Amino acid sequence: IVFNATSPSWATATFGPCRYLVLSDRTPATGATQPLIGYYDFGSDKTGQGGAFTYNFNAQGIAHIFIP
Repeated sequence: IVFNATSPSWATATFGPCRYLVLSDRTPATGATQPLIGYYDFGSDKTGQGGAFTYNFNAQGIAHIFIP
């Protein structure tokens, strides 16, 4: 099973500093009840200073689940 998605992009991103990109289920109403799907460690802090910010997912997919 391969999970794929369009790379997220924000035209004017102001944030940070932050270290992780978080993928969560945004269906529940509150942050406390939104389950974590996965995260990516940038390796160092990132700061959005009002410009465009895009995270490019790997072309082979976000996640792979192998069932033997």
